[in-house]
Amino acid sequence: MTPESHSAQVYSTRVLTSDLEIARCKETWERLQRHPNADFHFFELINRLRAQVDGPCVLELMAGEKTISIWTARLEKIGLPLRLGYLRLGCLHLKGLVVTTGGILGDDSEQACRILLKCASQVMMENHLDVIVLSHLRCDHTLFELAASTFPPWYCRDWGVVPSIHWRMSLPSSFDLILQQRRKKHRYWLKRLPKVLEDDFPGQVRIRQFKDLVEVGEFCRDADIVARSTYQRQLGEAFRADAEHTERCKLFAEKGAFRGYILYITNEPRAYWMATINQQTLYLNSTGYSPDMKKYELGTVLLMRLFADHCGTTIDKVDFGLGGAAYKERFGDESFYEATVRIYKASPRAVLANILAGTNERASSGIRTLLSKLGLLQRIKTFWRAKLSN
Repeated sequence: MTPESHSAQVYSTRVLTSDLEIARCKETWERLQRHPNADFHFFELINRLRAQVDGPCVLELMAGEKTISIWTARLEKIGLPLRLGYLRLGCLHLKGLVVTTGGILGDDSEQACRILLKCASQVMMENHLDVIVLSHLRCDHTLFELAASTFPPWYCRDWGVVPSIHWRMSLPSSFDLILQQRRKKHRYWLKRLPKVLEDDFPGQVRIRQFKDLVEVGEFCRDADIVARSTYQRQLGEAFRADAEHTERCKLFAEKGAFRGYILYITNEPRAYWMATINQQTLYLNSTGYSPDMKKYELGTVLLMRLFADHCGTTIDKVDFGLGGAAYKERFGDESFYEATVRIYKASPRAVLANILAGTNERASSGIRTLLSKLGLLQRIKTFWRAKLSN
């Protein structure tokens, strides 16, 4: 425990690395958490299942005897990919302290963030780590400013921070209101999609919702069948019926927070959505569809069903997840920018990794911007996605 005094208030930090220590702050953790990725039991699950996790390393800030902030973090072996679009050029292998997405719990004032960043830096030095990773911080968050441009020396700051947009949508009381909020052309298109599908496959189209624990195995099996043919699977990012995804679905199903959807044609799974409910928000986690059914836009058909099923319930927001996409922009009515920020150790190895990773990210971002201005970006994405799906 490290004490610090600020304005007559005594603060102290603790680094929790054992299951017993972490369990003692469970009640406070669950009271403060706001994002499903920071769920206490999900955090434990990932610690147990991921081979690259060396162990938990939770940072706790206390004011006197009261816990006011928790950073949910792990010690991990990190593979930092070097890419040009979908083309993988190599990978940097580092060891780091990784603060999870949504893992800044409780007091996130500048003072609290400074104290815990100092604590994280001490953990990095004591454990001979290369980097601190702050996953998917909002760019308007105090910690983003501290980590990206203020706190570390300039040569330890992340040179490759490229923000991406994150979309959310207010969910109205009825699905009809969603349609009414669209432009006439868009509304016509949304109504037409399921009709075209039914006309071409009369009586053969079925959409099923999965949410109970006993249904998880069937959802995972059928979602995996769809995901195998997607370009996301070739990039290592799609859903798969492995231990981690299956146990994750079971965990949230036990909490009543799991939502899975499969669209079947002639009893064959052709598209899926997976989502998680947390505090009146529906978080969209993963999706995919059979590439040979692209013209039917099965993902959109399923998404409309997902919206319809949750309008008029306690859910009042839909979170579209990481990154931008045309459908997110069409439906989203709220957005913000976010980025993963890394703080590198002041060592030749870590600084070199920063240079390589930062140069790669900036070059990739510059090329994407240029292709977008030339009107070529979407064409190239479509070409690569089709190539990866074959």
